[in-house]
Amino acid sequence: MKKTFTLFYVAALVTTGTFSQETSYESIDDALKNVAYAESLYLKGEEISEIPQSIGKLVNLKKITITKTSITTLPDSFAMLKNLEEFTYNYNENTQGFPEVVSELTNLIDLQMAGNGFTEIPDSLVKLEQLEALYLHDNKLTEIPIVITRMTSLLEIDLVGNPIASFPPEISNLDNLEELLFDDEHALSEEQLRELKSLLPNCDVEY
Repeated sequence: MKKTFTLFYVAALVTTGTFSQETSYESIDDALKNVAYAESLYLKGEEISEIPQSIGKLVNLKKITITKTSITTLPDSFAMLKNLEEFTYNYNENTQGFPEVVSELTNLIDLQMAGNGFTEIPDSLVKLEQLEALYLHDNKLTEIPIVITRMTSLLEIDLVGNPIASFPPEISNLDNLEELLFDDEHALSEEQLRELKSLLPNCDVEY
């Protein structure tokens, strides 16, 4: 018996409104052929082991969620999705490092990359000059990456579930940051937390 997976999408219907549809397909290639005008795409399931290059043709996409799949990386064609504003890539545990192609999605406002086992994020992420929310919870980051201190558009950073033990003093560059989230997984001392708060006087630091 062939496996199927479920694809959910919302697509523009000329100028009269939108419609939504949930459908099962036998392959992701078959699914993407049917969503040429999609604005939102949801992909979930361990049977999904790769995202085909054809996803780059879905240039109307504004939101994508890819969660709990078996994929190891994202295709280069992902960089063609220039209208994307929200990208959620959570709990894809086979992923081999942070996909750098995400750095080409320069209209992103909201980026969620939780539970993928990341130990670092690429410097190229600084290209995301419109990004306001960055969710990196449940990864394996041991320090706040220096690149984040250059992403001055950020309003919210979620590092819950990471064993954060240090941060760069350049974090004070984040003048617009409103919320920085940790939890009991962090390894910062009380002295470090006081220093962090002094570097971000206008930010709500929660832990």
